[in-house]
Amino acid sequence: MVKLAEWGVTLSDSELEQLLPPYENMLRWQGVIEKMLRQRKIAEGMTWPESEPLLIHSIEKEER
Repeated sequence: MVKLAEWGVTLSDSELEQLLPPYENMLRWQGVIEKMLRQRKIAEGMTWPESEPLLIHSIEKEER
């Protein structure tokens, strides 16, 4: 919801209540995909950074 504020979007409590379940579902599936991506090997001896969401990075990379 912080991202909405960054874009200047304001929502009523009712609107937020409607958005919360789909947002939680999206976060759950993002976690599932993150786990799948982290299981892939980068190269021998390398690991994925834990501090950066791989999915977000992949999406932003594709948008450029």
